[in-house]
Amino acid sequence: CSLTENTYPGNIYISDQAVYFHSYFNDSIMFFGGEGTKFKIDLRDIKHVSKAKNALIFDNSLEIILFNKEKLFFTSFLNRDNAYRLILNQLRRIRNE
Repeated sequence: CSLTENTYPGNIYISDQAVYFHSYFNDSIMFFGGEGTKFKIDLRDIKHVSKAKNALIFDNSLEIILFNKEKLFFTSFLNRDNAYRLILNQLRRIRNE
């Protein structure tokens, strides 16, 4: 997938406590190497997740809205529906604890 804020191609990882994003790229790295871009989104910080379209035609994106009103838009998923279902299942589980 790709984080559209910076259009860094990378991977999203979903655990029982958080959603992680990792890319080998950042503003100063255009080729492999270095730290790249990494961040963690605690599931408890996620207010809403929804399926979205990129450029109004590509049905391969997710939008995550946090309680602090920050919006994260991930696109170019190969398995967007699986990621969406997994995040929803983890949110339901954590909110029922």
